[in-house]
Amino acid sequence: MKNKKWSREFPGVPETVHQSVLHTLSCLKDQEDKIMKKQTYLLLTLCILSFLGHFLVFFQMPDTVPIHWNVSGEPDGYANKLATLFFARLPLLMLGLLNVIPKIDPRGKNYEKHKKAYD
Repeated sequence: MKNKKWSREFPGVPETVHQSVLHTLSCLKDQEDKIMKKQTYLLLTLCILSFLGHFLVFFQMPDTVPIHWNVSGEPDGYANKLATLFFARLPLLMLGLLNVIPKIDPRGKNYEKHKKAYD
């Protein structure tokens, strides 16, 4: 199957080279998808381990904990220790959003165009 655009842009290059380039690009995309899946699973594992580590020390924390420090390094903002559970879940929530938003966005086709920048 001859691609007219390919023939017009690269008139001296044979069709077999064109097919070879298409095959190579397809293989690279498959490899990239596998790497992205591995990265996502690694990040998910790290997020879960971080949350579990926080949960293990949660019951040993004081009822009021500092959540903000000034320029001198002195705490100037405090919250109940339950507020730290939100901060502990934040990486997991962000990872979830980064994986869900492209699937529910009505302009989802744009993510495919700019996939390298998004990933």
